[in-house]
Amino acid sequence: MAEIPVEKKGGIPWWIWLLLALVVAALIWWAVAASDDDSEVPVVADTSMVEETTEVTVPEMGALTDGMAIYGPGVVIAQLIGRDVDLNNVAVQSLSGDMSFYIGDSEQNRALVVFDETQTPDTAKEGMIDVNPGSVVSIDGSVVNPADLPDDIRVDIPAGVDAVIRATGINLQDGAKI
Repeated sequence: MAEIPVEKKGGIPWWIWLLLALVVAALIWWAVAASDDDSEVPVVADTSMVEETTEVTVPEMGALTDGMAIYGPGVVIAQLIGRDVDLNNVAVQSLSGDMSFYIGDSEQNRALVVFDETQTPDTAKEGMIDVNPGSVVSIDGSVVNPADLPDDIRVDIPAGVDAVIRATGINLQDGAKI
């Protein structure tokens, strides 16, 4: 019988081509992924505390008609010295003396109001007006330095109070006036 010579094909086996194609695909994928990472900004968690505040705008001219513009958070009442006050229906927070009381919404956010009235000794109501905590009042007056109060207003100013409202008119919601 005749012999048929079988020659082996020379060349690169198919599995090497497959392996080479996978390596090229991996390099392309790596290059694309690396370029995307450069454009990203890392996200850093903000762990700082944020205090919620309400910004109060104090009008530049005219009488102060909003209590929060006088005793609100962040308001420095000493910066309001010389301004007129025309407040309606504000609550009395606490009493400081016979002729003084605080208006406001807390121990930190409040303003001292002082007034002058003729006292009537030996009566339950010492003067023309009887202000108590929780009373609702309307106040006309101005913001003043306590050192500038007239001598007839005999009020002990607590330490740390650098401005007060000097009331020239107080109307209680029940109708009493000074």
